[in-house]
Amino acid sequence: MISPRFDFDFFVASVKDLGYEEIRRILREEIRATDEATGAHVRGAPAARIAGGGQYAELLRGLHFILDHGRRPSNVPYDWELARMRPVIEGLVNKGAFRPTILSIF
Repeated sequence: MISPRFDFDFFVASVKDLGYEEIRRILREEIRATDEATGAHVRGAPAARIAGGGQYAELLRGLHFILDHGRRPSNVPYDWELARMRPVIEGLVNKGAFRPTILSIF
């Protein structure tokens, strides 16, 4: 797990310079690991949920949705949360993986 403290900004900083497929792979792994850490009947899960594991997983899913669909995810309701994802998308625009028009969702 990249961020055992459920720090989304740390996760973004860790992957923002990677390629599209690598980011998607790491996102899937991070979502799976977070779900395992916060799932029902998991030792330490209540503490992980209190520490922000649930919100972290939702932000990861939102970023994954943007990568897959190129649209604003409905599970990220606040603009300030969405803006936290921008460095990843900007990095992919700079690499040519997305057109600059995708930045309009921010």
